[in-house]
Amino acid sequence: MFKFTHIFMFYTLSILSIFFSIATIYTNKTLRAAIFLCVFMIINSGFYLLLGAEFLAVVQMLVYVSGIVVLLIFVIMLTDTLQNEDVDVNTSRKLISIIISSVFFLINVFAIVFVFPDNNDYIINLTVYEESNLANIGFKLLDIGYSGYVIPFEIISLLLLTSLVGCLKISRK
Repeated sequence: MFKFTHIFMFYTLSILSIFFSIATIYTNKTLRAAIFLCVFMIINSGFYLLLGAEFLAVVQMLVYVSGIVVLLIFVIMLTDTLQNEDVDVNTSRKLISIIISSVFFLINVFAIVFVFPDNNDYIINLTVYEESNLANIGFKLLDIGYSGYVIPFEIISLLLLTSLVGCLKISRK
């Protein structure tokens, strides 16, 4: 039963990931593209959760989703340069992007069909821990000691605050 739900969640996240990445590319509004990118990053953290890497999922959410993409949305909203204009996407760029993405898709299909063995040796064996890794990550985020993450978390928050103040300064000019 666990294997079926794991596979079902993988295919669901894959379909959603493909949908939001295509939506990010083909939308004409820049703010909408940034929001689609934010949803795509959230879905990517779901892949890390399926692999059992809770720390990477939390880092993906903290750094990429809440940091970079939200900063990108602030820049778009504060500068208001491309907000009311549609981005010109011509047919040649669409054709080139379709060709490149099709080549990468065919490479992945070739790798799955011909490179991986038929005896399912590549399936990851999931280990069940007594204590949740997510709880340990929560305690480490709040820990001040040598193995804690409070200082890197504060450095990242100061970096994001500095870049936000820089964006405000640029938008005021």
